[in-house]
Amino acid sequence: MRFFLISLIFILSSCSSYKGHNRIDKMDVNLIGGIYEHKKWYDKLVLKRTSFYDGARLLHDALIVKLDNTSPFYDWLGEQKSIFLDCNEFYIALFYKDLNLFRGVPISYMRDQVIKAGFNEVSIQNFAYYLRQHYAFAQWGLVDHKVFGYCNRSGVKTKKIHLTMPGFERTNLLK
Repeated sequence: MRFFLISLIFILSSCSSYKGHNRIDKMDVNLIGGIYEHKKWYDKLVLKRTSFYDGARLLHDALIVKLDNTSPFYDWLGEQKSIFLDCNEFYIALFYKDLNLFRGVPISYMRDQVIKAGFNEVSIQNFAYYLRQHYAFAQWGLVDHKVFGYCNRSGVKTKKIHLTMPGFERTNLLK
């Protein structure tokens, strides 16, 4: 019994010291294959995921991928494809904020930082519909994420898109 109480106190004290710890996790999210009208493919769309945690609670999440016009996923833009031909680089970004949380910043805070990095935000409604229908979208827990498109027309290749969230270190979304 004494061992149990000591173990319980140790576990509870270590949990309390972890509370309030802000951390950033990074990983790749792979979407494999897709369908657009009569076309089917098995290529990968690899999104770079950056997750911001307060302890074990996910506060914010950002996923980003450079979408090349040679990728079959580019077809998901549908009739909008011709609008983005003048983009030197085209990115798809998904942003999440825990809406039940009083603290934190709105999604617009993340969007503004991408725009300040030299991108124009563009509507990609058709792509968002197809992305949401992909079988892995729900499996990766992305149903509460908002989907945005970003076009770089500057001619300067993007190596970094920094994101600074209050209470967290500055991070490059592309790494």
